[in-house]
Amino acid sequence: MKLMTGAAAALLLLAAPPARAASSEPELLPLSPAGRPPSRRGPPPPAPRAPPAAPVPFERDDAREAIRLGPPRRPFLTVRSRYWLARSSVNTRYSIQFPRELVDPPGEVFFGETEERAASGGMLLNSAELAPLSWLSGEFVYGTDRLKGRYFDRYWLHSPHSETLTRYDNGAVWHRPDHEDDTVFQADHAARREWISANLHFRAAEGRVTGSDELEVRHALDMSVGAHRFSQRSRFTNLARTLSTGKFFAPAPVGPIQGFDATYDASWAGPHIGFREDVLIPFGFAFDAQFLWSPFATYRGDGFNNLDGGLRASSPNYEDRARGSAIHFSLGASWSFSVVRLEAGYMRLSFTSNHGNRRYFLADGTHFDQAVETTRTEASGLYAGGSLRF
Repeated sequence: MKLMTGAAAALLLLAAPPARAASSEPELLPLSPAGRPPSRRGPPPPAPRAPPAAPVPFERDDAREAIRLGPPRRPFLTVRSRYWLARSSVNTRYSIQFPRELVDPPGEVFFGETEERAASGGMLLNSAELAPLSWLSGEFVYGTDRLKGRYFDRYWLHSPHSETLTRYDNGAVWHRPDHEDDTVFQADHAARREWISANLHFRAAEGRVTGSDELEVRHALDMSVGAHRFSQRSRFTNLARTLSTGKFFAPAPVGPIQGFDATYDASWAGPHIGFREDVLIPFGFAFDAQFLWSPFATYRGDGFNNLDGGLRASSPNYEDRARGSAIHFSLGASWSFSVVRLEAGYMRLSFTSNHGNRRYFLADGTHFDQAVETTRTEASGLYAGGSLRF
């Protein structure tokens, strides 16, 4: 019995696992519930980063604005200077009805006079525009120059309803007298012009017209209200008679007339309304147009003729007064870089009246009036210049 017990103990010792050294081998971890030892690894490595995307063209604001419109906002201050090469004329026309019993066949026959004061020159136009608000700006324009030209004084006959007229008292015959000169005078003309305009511009609309985000076309529309004044002060010398038919006036020799020294100061003034449109296209280019209309323009002309002995010797010895309308139109193109804008275009001023009055002041202190049919003043031509926009 003891032998069997010893044998069993020996078998148990052989079946038991051998003892480990505490310092040399690591301790085995217990099995996980799934039957596998838990991992000793850390969290999984991050996913590889995607390569950086290619840069988007014109991503920077300054590059985008450079190809779009230049300055992205309405300028707070614009200082502008233009040289306007313009031809101007101040013309007045009046007539009287010829006595019907003096012509054959009787009818509406008018005898009249047209004075043409033409000159050409370059006017320097300077302006400043201030925009305290995004929807409102105020503009002031001033220009002046000195120029030379010619003065024409034409006496004519007008009868649109007759092919041929015969004057009974002297037998003069007019063929197709729709407008025939009878006597013409010419003189040298020296003048000084002045243009003043003040405007308020109210932003009415703005936005994109067409195009992509990088190559877009935008516009801005302003409604305008203001007032203007255009004047031309003229002096005439070296008078000469260049035509004398002898049909109405007695025949007179053609040639210079000594001692002539006359003046005429003309001016138009009045309020106006209108609009201004700017169209901005890529690469700094732009187009602009302006239209102003004055329905209540007033004309004033003061003249002095030193050779007419029947008029008083002081100036003025005759004056013209009229009311009419005025138009100011301009169309231009420009190119902008930073705050600088270069521009060129065409501008026209036109003043018209179809009725008025001329008053002559006589040497004896009295006066008499003569109806003025038309009064027209025009100035037009090309301009070029630049502006600084802040």
